Amino acid sequence: MEPTAVPHRPDRSAPGAAGWTPASTVVAAVVALALTLAGRTALGDGREPRLAPTMLSIVLTLVPIGVIVVLARGHGTVSAPDFGLRRPPLLRATVLMAAIGLTLFAVTALLVALVGFGDEAPDTLDRAAAHGTPNALLVIVLVAVASPLGEEFLFRGFLYRALVNWRGPLLAAFISTGVFAAFHIGWVPPAVLGLSVVFGLGMCLLYHRTGSLYPALGFHALLNASSIGTVPAWDWPLPLTMAAAVVATLAIARLIAQLLGFPENDHEVDVAEPTPSARGRSS
Repeated sequence: MEPTAVPHRPDRSAPGAAGWTPASTVVAAVVALALTLAGRTALGDGREPRLAPTMLSIVLTLVPIGVIVVLARGHGTVSAPDFGLRRPPLLRATVLMAAIGLTLFAVTALLVALVGFGDEAPDTLDRAAAHGTPNALLVIVLVAVASPLGEEFLFRGFLYRALVNWRGPLLAAFISTGVFAAFHIGWVPPAVLGLSVVFGLGMCLLYHRTGSLYPALGFHALLNASSIGTVPAWDWPLPLTMAAAVVATLAIARLIAQLLGFPENDHEVDVAEPTPSARGRSS
């Protein structure tokens, strides 16, 4: 993600994502934050059973996707590729995901060695998952399906993309990642916020270098599903949980892509580079 040589303003008259501006992303971020806080309040209110609060949290996590589409359409017609919903170059995506995964593993090991956070995990999800199979299923949907979808659409598919139009990919990555990490304050242990920064930057790089949001969606679902194994009430086979989360997340993203549609000259062919608009004139 090379810095942009000359700062530029988004071309509001440009079609699709090339016309997105940071102002629209502020509205999306505020709405998403309000809904996220409402969902966390519902989960943490202490009432039993946990079924209804968990279902409400899932809905509130996914609603921002609709808000984002509405805001994006304020700049003109949008289609699936504007949000990165197109097939990635598989080899490049696989190599990048492996590199990002190894980096996250190394940073996690370093954080554990320096400060430790194994016993600091909040018990909200543990309580939600501890009331039978329906609750457990809803927890995995919330954490490993709804959250990756909502967060990737907001922070990479919309916020990062609009900021690239404004100041190029490097600054866009740092700003969108800072907002992404801030969204997790109070939800994850403080030590994990550093890991959120590394993860957010990695997802921006993955999106930028593949031109597709699908790798970030799958990776995010995989990582979140793996964290379910730390919840004491969770006793399902972790590999099955991770595979199901990735398949469900990508299937829903594919459905959203079909609803948004594709331009006549874009039939989801594999792309070796991000589209010119996605590069944000970074060269």
